[in-house]
Amino acid sequence: TIDYFQTSKVYLFFAHFISFLLALFTKETAVVIPVISFFLLRFVFSVKVSKMLTLFASWVFALLIWYGLRATSDPSYRGMFVQEMIQSGIARIPAILQYLGKIFFPVNLSAVPKFEDITLIWGTLALVLLITVVTISKSYKKPLAIIGLLWYFLFLFPVLIIPKQLNDQCYEHRLYLPFIGILLILSQSLLFSEKWKKKNTIMVSVVILAIYMVISFIRLECYRDRQTFWDKAVA
Repeated sequence: TIDYFQTSKVYLFFAHFISFLLALFTKETAVVIPVISFFLLRFVFSVKVSKMLTLFASWVFALLIWYGLRATSDPSYRGMFVQEMIQSGIARIPAILQYLGKIFFPVNLSAVPKFEDITLIWGTLALVLLITVVTISKSYKKPLAIIGLLWYFLFLFPVLIIPKQLNDQCYEHRLYLPFIGILLILSQSLLFSEKWKKKNTIMVSVVILAIYMVISFIRLECYRDRQTFWDKAVA
C-alpha cells in the first residue's frame, strides 16, 4: 500500500486488494488492517485523505465479499449479535492487561488458558514498565508510537468481542499480531536510540533471546503427545 502511494503503480493497488482479501479469509483479525493502514498513511507518510478514496472503496468491497461468504458458510456466524459482542468485550477488558503481561513476562504459560485463571499482576507490572519507558523517552509525541498503541488494541479487539459460547479461551498465541504494536512503541523509545544501540543492544538482545530459548525448550514438553498436552491443559 505504501509503495502504491509512493510510485502510483496500479498493480500495487490490486496486489494490496488481493492480499487484504486473502488475509481476511486466513485470519479474521485482518478486519482492522484498513484502520491501521489509514493511520500509517495519513500520519506517518502524510498521504491526503482525498487520495485514499479508491483504497477505501477496495476495503469496503473486500469486506463485503468476506462477510457474505463467511455468513453463508457458517450459520453460527450469523448468530453473533452486536449485544453479545458488546457484553463479551466489556467482560474481557482485563484481558488487555493480561495479554500485555504475557508479552513482557512470559510466565505461568498454559496450553489452554482461561481468562479467569490469569493474574493481573504481571500485566500491571508490564504496564508500569511500558509507561515509564514511554514517558522517559517522550515517545508519546511520535506518531508511530501512537499507532503502535492503536495496533495493539485493534488486533486484540476481535479476540475480545467473540461471544463466550463460540470461544472462551485466552490463547497466548494470539499475541503474535498485537505484539508488533508494542514493538512499534518501543522502537520510538530510548531503547532504540543511537546512543543506546551502540552500547547495549547486542548484549540485551542476546540475554532476552537466551531466556526465551530456555522457556521455549521447557515448553516443548507440553506438546510431546496428545495425552501430555491435555494433562497439562487440565492442570
